[in-house]
Amino acid sequence: MRYVRRFKRAIILGYDSLHARLLNELVKKGHLPNFKKIMNEGYYAEVVPVMPAQTPSGWATIATGAAPATHGIFGFFIKLSKDPLEVLWRRERDGFDSRYCRAETLWEVAERSGKKVILVKYPGTWPPVVKRGIQIDGHAGYAGRICRFTIAPPQCFATKEALEHLEAEGEAVDVQVIKLERATWSKLPKSRVRPLEAELQIKGVRGDVVKKYYILIYGEEGYEELCICRERDYDTCIARLREGAWSDWIVDEYMTKDELLKGATKFKLIYLSKDGRRLRLYMHQVHAVHGFTVPDQLAGELLKEVGPYFEYTGPMPLWKGWIDLKTQLEIYEQHTEWMIKTIHYLARKYPWDIMALQWHPLDYILHIVWAAIDENHPFHEARKKDVAFKALVETFKLADKLLGEVLELVDDQTLLAVIGDHGHMMFHSFFSINNWLMRKGYLKVRRSERGLEVEWSKTKAIALESNYIYINLKGRDPEGIVEPSEYDELREKIIKELYEVKDPMTGHCPILFAIRREDARSLGLDDEAIGDIVYCMREGYQTFITPILPEEPLAQAIFKRIEPFREHTSEHTGFYLSSELNTVMILYGKGIKPRKRRSPVRLLDFAPTIAYLLGLPLPRHAEGAALLDVIEDT
Repeated sequence: MRYVRRFKRAIILGYDSLHARLLNELVKKGHLPNFKKIMNEGYYAEVVPVMPAQTPSGWATIATGAAPATHGIFGFFIKLSKDPLEVLWRRERDGFDSRYCRAETLWEVAERSGKKVILVKYPGTWPPVVKRGIQIDGHAGYAGRICRFTIAPPQCFATKEALEHLEAEGEAVDVQVIKLERATWSKLPKSRVRPLEAELQIKGVRGDVVKKYYILIYGEEGYEELCICRERDYDTCIARLREGAWSDWIVDEYMTKDELLKGATKFKLIYLSKDGRRLRLYMHQVHAVHGFTVPDQLAGELLKEVGPYFEYTGPMPLWKGWIDLKTQLEIYEQHTEWMIKTIHYLARKYPWDIMALQWHPLDYILHIVWAAIDENHPFHEARKKDVAFKALVETFKLADKLLGEVLELVDDQTLLAVIGDHGHMMFHSFFSINNWLMRKGYLKVRRSERGLEVEWSKTKAIALESNYIYINLKGRDPEGIVEPSEYDELREKIIKELYEVKDPMTGHCPILFAIRREDARSLGLDDEAIGDIVYCMREGYQTFITPILPEEPLAQAIFKRIEPFREHTSEHTGFYLSSELNTVMILYGKGIKPRKRRSPVRLLDFAPTIAYLLGLPLPRHAEGAALLDVIEDT
């Protein structure tokens, strides 16, 4: 009988978009020594993601070993089988909400078996899923969302002479323009130039002003320094900045429409000209300092021992033109430092058997720089290639640094499991699928005070989320108009017409495949809440589901070209059948067989394998298989 060594503990280190090909290339070039170590000494396999290959679906599968149709997280937003289509159209059910995951997770198995769990920023775990362990966040700001613990999103303040986009042609957008005026404060700093002042209005997540600060610029040889004050009084200064510098943490109170909240933020002075005409000041997310941990008092403990939670790493400030790649990397660095300090603190102070954490910057940097580093991208800018590739390498190096810190926690009784959720592929054009459905007469939309409204009484089909077309079926959908006798014929007609679409720029059909839902069972997408037609995009294309009405700009365009450094230039959500979407699993620890597996494994196999190596029961709804070849022969 073969003896299987069981590990006492496991650390699950999750990297969003751990791209298999790029990881191997950078390891070979010597950039990633810690990845090289565990890849050489551990069990390495490429991993085929689930469809849709996206954050909520992928991390739910990693935690459960179940397919999207089983765990129920089949998109960034979801519907239940009983819901009308309006629920998904209005995006009322968030795919990151833990209450919608209907499959048992590794964390639940572990706690059921008497184990202690620590979760750090693991997607889809809020409201909290641990009962007796430790949890930090779990509902962060992915995919353009605002984190639920955000008091105010990132903001940019600039004079009218400083509105250019920092990485693309044209102007930045959504900048709060400030006007500097002669300061008449009662107390002013020593300055050879006349101090100038302006008011900053900090806007909360609903657009209301939650705080006002006052800035002052001054200096000895022109305008060199900026201070941020609580009042028009230099004695209330809370931060002093020179060009290119970040402030320390500012912990303050913010008055929202509902309550007074305490939060923390940082500012960076992007630039300040000597004559004071060109000023740009970036404010990072104001994140609450309480309310995002289990137990609740842990947040205060972390605030004291580690510092405020540096949560947001998304690309929106760069795409809007507020910041440049250098600042984006500085954001990644500060986020990573917080995570490193936090996991060491938790591991040292609290008992644990499973620690799971997720790190997202790889996904964001790939979305940002792909067109610049990929010479085959139609909108490749050669002049940007070197700086963009350097940013990519530096982000991978941060991932490697985090791995090195985690390795310090690995002893002979500990399994380290590194896992990604998906890779990335080139993306150059949106296919405005609902505009196409409108042209075909299947969909009717109008604008109202609420925004865009679907006229369900005139709608036969609508595209929702990234891979699905729903038929508005009578007897199933509350406002259905398609007779059951028409259902199959209508689906076949739409599928046929999808294959006939051609992009005038490339001559290609943007659809790789379109199938009936019941034929998507092997893809794990056969649940009745999923669309009646499941489709996958060809490389280079992504669906754009928000309809553009005839009276609006771009209304006649079925294809919309992307703009580098203003939006994604790589994607993963609408694709599936490509090795570029493969991610990576690496298992490392005493007794793990050093091996580079030739054939990919499935994302479904991760949770059963971890349970097997820890001697735990498999999660109840797991559909993957434990990889029995990971253990050295004994």
